[in-house]
Amino acid sequence: MKKNNIWKSVGIGLFVGLVTVVFNKIERSQRYEENTKKYLAGYYDNATLKNGKITPNAQPIFIPPTDTWTNYEISNAFTISVPNTVELRKRNDMYTQEVKEAGWHGYKIDLSRITFQQKELSKIDSKALETYCRIIIDYAQGNSGDFYKATEVEELNADDIRYLQNQVKQGCESAGFHTMGEVEVRWIRIGNIYGLEIAYVRSGTEDRQVQVYTYSFFNNDEMVTMTLSYWVKDRKIWEQDFHNIVRTFSWNEVK
Repeated sequence: MKKNNIWKSVGIGLFVGLVTVVFNKIERSQRYEENTKKYLAGYYDNATLKNGKITPNAQPIFIPPTDTWTNYEISNAFTISVPNTVELRKRNDMYTQEVKEAGWHGYKIDLSRITFQQKELSKIDSKALETYCRIIIDYAQGNSGDFYKATEVEELNADDIRYLQNQVKQGCESAGFHTMGEVEVRWIRIGNIYGLEIAYVRSGTEDRQVQVYTYSFFNNDEMVTMTLSYWVKDRKIWEQDFHNIVRTFSWNEVK
């Protein structure tokens, strides 16, 4: 997402006296409404106000233990690591063997979309059916300048946040679900790169609520969208690892 225009110029001739007072009141009201919308959406969470601009606080890069986590390089563009409690969704039983390279400590995958799920689900294991999680990663390529640079962040206004929230709500409704509570929107920073985080809870099958986090990472002419979800009732199982997964994300080349 790259905004074409942040502000539109509006030529308004201000008069003196009462008219000026009226416009000042409107401006204060609009500013209050704007800040309230951002606050309710969690836009100010984990951020610092510097020179009138919101700067996301840097989260440390997570270095996963090699014995319980696996590193993946995807589309020769970026890397991500996941814990051994999830598995790569297989097209067939030999899928992971086909993508594994013996000379590299991990997996290299040349696909635009990959999905991870709770371990042993591919075998319809009864224990795996007792919980739910998904990690869906989409990779898209464009032209130079189509997306933000990896180290670039742009202030979002209330209209931007409202637009993204509506997109989430419409997407859920089209799938037969609905959002529950506020859809949160904020920038995050991992090391020296930025990403856009959208967090919300939606309804699920059999009345099981689902926690969803969607992250968008930009790199000038390429973009990654990563959606992580799990049953709310299993938050203790997945929350910390999923938070760490995001902090393993790294572009092969920062543009």
